[in-house]
Amino acid sequence: MGRDKSYFARKKDANHIEIVDALNRAGYAAYDTHKQGFGFPDILVVGKNKLTVLFEIKLSGEKLTEQEDKFRLRYAGFLHTVTSAEDAIKWMDYYSEFQLEYKNGR
Repeated sequence: MGRDKSYFARKKDANHIEIVDALNRAGYAAYDTHKQGFGFPDILVVGKNKLTVLFEIKLSGEKLTEQEDKFRLRYAGFLHTVTSAEDAIKWMDYYSEFQLEYKNGR
């Protein structure tokens, strides 16, 4: 009924599609999550080594919303704010260097 609209996702930033497309072309699996709301980041990216990174996409100079900031404080995984495809790819290339060990056949 009277839910606070700040909890819900807004439209994609202008650079969103460009960043997702570039990550996918670079061999990463980028999944659009911008409609999740409640401060959840805009995309989830799976690296070539299966490591998962969340990205909040912003335009240059744009700040995090209150909900995004709250999510960031609670989240214990890899989460970065990026403004360009180059930034996102640099982060994923960095994480691709990690050697992960999987148990139970994963």
